[in-house]
Amino acid sequence: MEGKALPWRIIACLILIALASTTIWLTVSILYPGPYWESPIDEVSPHFGTGLPTRVKVLAIDHKTRTADVAVSIEIGDHAEPVSGPDGRTVPVEEVNGNYTLMADYRAVAEVRPKELAATDGRGVTVGYNATVKLPLTAASQRFPDDQYSLHQAFDLLLPDGYTLSGTKNKSLSLAVLPLRNEALTDWRTVVRNTSPTWYVELLLERSSNVRKFVYGVAIAPLVLGLAAMVIWLRRRDRVPFELAAAILALLPLRSVLVPNDVPGITRLDTVLGIELVFIATAVTLMAVVSVFARSSEGVGRHR
Repeated sequence: MEGKALPWRIIACLILIALASTTIWLTVSILYPGPYWESPIDEVSPHFGTGLPTRVKVLAIDHKTRTADVAVSIEIGDHAEPVSGPDGRTVPVEEVNGNYTLMADYRAVAEVRPKELAATDGRGVTVGYNATVKLPLTAASQRFPDDQYSLHQAFDLLLPDGYTLSGTKNKSLSLAVLPLRNEALTDWRTVVRNTSPTWYVELLLERSSNVRKFVYGVAIAPLVLGLAAMVIWLRRRDRVPFELAAAILALLPLRSVLVPNDVPGITRLDTVLGIELVFIATAVTLMAVVSVFARSSEGVGRHR
């Protein structure tokens, strides 16, 4: 008897070791994230060169509409291009007659008053024009928790009617866009494709590895519970373990707990939970059938 029981003890120990190792790995990853998960956004050069210094920061993501609220800040800077008025005379950027139009991928997103470009705070520090605009995202939300959202926009500042850049027929001011990290987006990792300020911004937003590990770790917990119950059942096949019913009950509310309400459709996590549910339900059915046949065989043997 002791020799037959040994393999199942080994299997149970291996499951416990695997579960403990996974728990330790997740804990260490959350408490001490390595440089792999640090966003390369900090490597973007702060030197603007030509164009009006423009800073862009993603404030929030709307999964349903696949848009982002983006804070935009524009200053005059030290390299503002000269502007010619309708009469051909050169005028400062902040003194043109009329409003600029902030363009994102050739779409008007905001009106900018010239004086706002040179606005200062109470201490005389230039703060420039500041506004929040809504921009479209390229989204893969069904991959949750591995979902990604891409922001790729070209920016320029359209001059008022009658104004052009001095010596040219160009009717827009160039912008030097610098993406900024938003510390409030704690669950997101921001990847910047362009490594120096330029006329466009290309950002990739994805959930941090800590979030993904947490979601998958919680999602597979009922499966681990079900496997442990199966190990117990292999030693005593007279009944279906209560732990399997508990594993199924634990699976049902996980979707509403782990998946944000504004993430539409069937996600990757839904697929994982569905596979677990089918696996555990199939295991329960097979165990019930085997238990019934085992009891029937015992009954026949007693009558004989």
